[in-house]
Amino acid sequence: MIELYYQKTDLRGVICIHDSSCGPATGGTRLWPYKNDQEMHADVLSLARAMTKKCAIHGLSHGGGKAAFNRSPKDGMTEEELRWYANELENLGGHFCTGEDIGFTVDYVNYMSQFTNHVTGKSKELGGGGDPSLRTAHGLLLGMCACLVFHVPESTTTRLLGRYTYMIQGAGKVGLPVIKSLVQTGAKVFFCDTNETQAQRVQEMFGAAILVPATEVFNHHIDFFVPCGKGGTVNKETIPKITATGCTYIVPSANNVLQNPDADAKLLKKAGILFVPDYVVNGGGMINIASEMLPGGYSDLWAKQKTDNIFDLVLTIFNEAEQTGRTTVAIADAMARSYLAKKKRERKKFSLGYA
Repeated sequence: MIELYYQKTDLRGVICIHDSSCGPATGGTRLWPYKNDQEMHADVLSLARAMTKKCAIHGLSHGGGKAAFNRSPKDGMTEEELRWYANELENLGGHFCTGEDIGFTVDYVNYMSQFTNHVTGKSKELGGGGDPSLRTAHGLLLGMCACLVFHVPESTTTRLLGRYTYMIQGAGKVGLPVIKSLVQTGAKVFFCDTNETQAQRVQEMFGAAILVPATEVFNHHIDFFVPCGKGGTVNKETIPKITATGCTYIVPSANNVLQNPDADAKLLKKAGILFVPDYVVNGGGMINIASEMLPGGYSDLWAKQKTDNIFDLVLTIFNEAEQTGRTTVAIADAMARSYLAKKKRERKKFSLGYA
């Protein structure tokens, strides 16, 4: 853990570098009003750990890291604070590279790129890959298609998504493009967002989507539950409510969506709900960011092709879970650990001077 403190504005934050087995740590910076430093530290550690697994399972040459500042997303950061933060990243010498997350925008990344090379997710005009949320949304749609193909093998196109009903929890950077894509297929889409202004804007943009209060998320029959906000929303209290909606699939954009991963995954399996591990299906954004750090610079084709692999990866996890009786979380975790172990062995061999 690396403590961050900007005395002029009493801005407190932290960077967690969780693992560097596959390469320099990378992960977004989050603005969130934590109750205290302990809560912030716990959240960042959990998110950094998830980033390690995300990079590993997608075969990226990066390790897991995360940063956060104890501040509401509504308050944002000033240019002075961003310059200071860029300098802090420079002092780390490339051991951590960051980008957008809740409350931390592409505009922030663009501005900071004037002072450090250790930011990703810049606008395409500046040589970056643009907002990675769009690639995340693409990966989620692929995950949904994989769910349908697993149960209905002839479901080979996104057009069949239009036959089902969805609840999108959070209509922000990822939720909005997911809603747009699903509405275009003719699907029945419910959505909610704690930001009333954002919710109304989305409702005006997509009249076919049905806005519901956040308190009524589980009051409708749905086939897919798609959490696109903060983590922990799928837990022992909400799983019975999700089950009661008739939900068959959970495809999360939110990181760490399971409050207690092992126990909650078992509850979902017992309830007959097929869960797609979040760091598997939401990896498109990380892939897009990783593409910026390729030797030749950002490659949209590379990012798209690697994101397209999410479809096959999800099916592989589903099939192994079915064959072994284990949860999809257990299977995905084992795959990530195996990749990390392989990279550690390779690094050890390299350091000893033989191949």
